[in-house]
Amino acid sequence: MAGFRICGGEKIEGTLRVDTAKNAVLPILAASVLPQEDTVLTDCPRLGDVECMRGILRMLGCESCWEGDALRICGGALSQGEMPEELSKRVRSSIFLLGPVLGRLRMATMAYPGGCEIGLRPIDLHLSALKRMGVRISEEGGMLRCDGRDMHAADIHLDYPSVARRKTSSWPRRCCQAELPLATRHVSRKLRICSVTSTPWAGMCKGQVRR
Repeated sequence: MAGFRICGGEKIEGTLRVDTAKNAVLPILAASVLPQEDTVLTDCPRLGDVECMRGILRMLGCESCWEGDALRICGGALSQGEMPEELSKRVRSSIFLLGPVLGRLRMATMAYPGGCEIGLRPIDLHLSALKRMGVRISEEGGMLRCDGRDMHAADIHLDYPSVARRKTSSWPRRCCQAELPLATRHVSRKLRICSVTSTPWAGMCKGQVRR
């Protein structure tokens, strides 16, 4: 088994550049469809999951382009609510788009992300929360069809603040667009959650996003 041998006794000093966290970037990419203005993500990592999300956004009508290390997304051009099945199944983070697309179009259709089925991974909790907000969800041919025309405010309590529950970032984005109050309790304070609540979509709320 490979390992590291650390010889102590020396002062540790220097500068280390920390790369952008992929798990913080993906939810922000999904939230970029909420504002009419372009969203620019500086120091965005060029990873496979990021390119897959760009592909999904493109199919929804939102073009994006690289400007050096920054990624510009034209989220205001969102025109389609059905996410491509092949790309949705390729990356699990496609679930992050469900709330924002519902917020803009009131309708959304997607395949199970990453090939997951309800119950194997906590996507069922995500869908349960959307149902509590009045979103009607049905399954047809392996696709999830969501109707958010009758959405209403809700108070959602998570069983425990696990990393898997980071998908709660989609619920406040949904309410933010519809200008409805939402209380999500027992939420994780991981960096990826704090990153989303600090993005421009949070400023769209007439009230405040409080932690």
